[in-house]
Amino acid sequence: METRRAYKRLRLEALEDVTVDWMYLDRYPRFADDKEIVLEAVKSYGRSLQFASDALRSDREIVLAAVVATHGSALEFACDAFRADRDIVLAAVAHHGSALEFAWDALRADRDIVLAAVAQDGSALEFACDELRADRDIVLAAVAKDGDALQYASDALRADREIIMAAIQRNAPGALKYAADELQRDFDIVAAAVEKDGFALWFARDEWKKDLSIVLRALRQNPDGYVFGAIDDSLRNHPHVVAAAMGRDGTGNLCCFGAARKRLERKWYGHWRPSSSEVMMADKWIRFFEMKHLEGPSNKRQWKPCFCSRIFVQ
Repeated sequence: METRRAYKRLRLEALEDVTVDWMYLDRYPRFADDKEIVLEAVKSYGRSLQFASDALRSDREIVLAAVVATHGSALEFACDAFRADRDIVLAAVAHHGSALEFAWDALRADRDIVLAAVAQDGSALEFACDELRADRDIVLAAVAKDGDALQYASDALRADREIIMAAIQRNAPGALKYAADELQRDFDIVAAAVEKDGFALWFARDEWKKDLSIVLRALRQNPDGYVFGAIDDSLRNHPHVVAAAMGRDGTGNLCCFGAARKRLERKWYGHWRPSSSEVMMADKWIRFFEMKHLEGPSNKRQWKPCFCSRIFVQ
């Protein structure tokens, strides 16, 4: 009698715990086949399905609750029969597009399922069959959600101008990297990419990193030291480039001046030690912009020598 009371007390404790923290289901393995407790756990967090018994991972109500309630990726832990169930997979990808990875091959070739998946998460295009990765409408829907999904499109669609522009508009600087060669050479495409995100200059072909018009567009969008690092050495000390790197109010990234030896590849965090010639060039521009800045309105922030010293003298 006492054992039965203890069991009931432990079961109530487990039921309360799994509603608060789904990980508790892993701590109560004796209740892995208790439908009420497992159902509460998967409603709290779908991926707790992994701690359920094989019998309950084959229970339609449990699996549907897991993929719908909070996390479609719980499909990974369902039995094979449900990973091949169209309704369950459709419900899963609608909540978590990348759950398409765990669907059976036949469903990864189902146009409606793939479209629902990429509409929720563009990167789910990676798990679609080859035929659907060459489907223009599906790829367009994917890059409209996540521009980087372009990398999973077929070669033919990576040469589609409209699709590349859609990827760029999703603020995906890497879209240039995955575009077909002929579009990587297209001025309008490259200009649109760097105007949307200056960091896209890193993914442009080398000839664009020497093009003053493209470089200025990138810096005006993002006058950041990381963008400056993508610029060809021949332009790094160009007056217009330096002015653009300073930003609109003249308080940009001073640390980008004179960095001619791949500073960005070494990830500037104050550890880069410039050469004496680079320090001289940097000081020249600092003094120039310092004077211009001090001539401006008195309410502007002013440069301080110690700030320059911290950057260029280690």
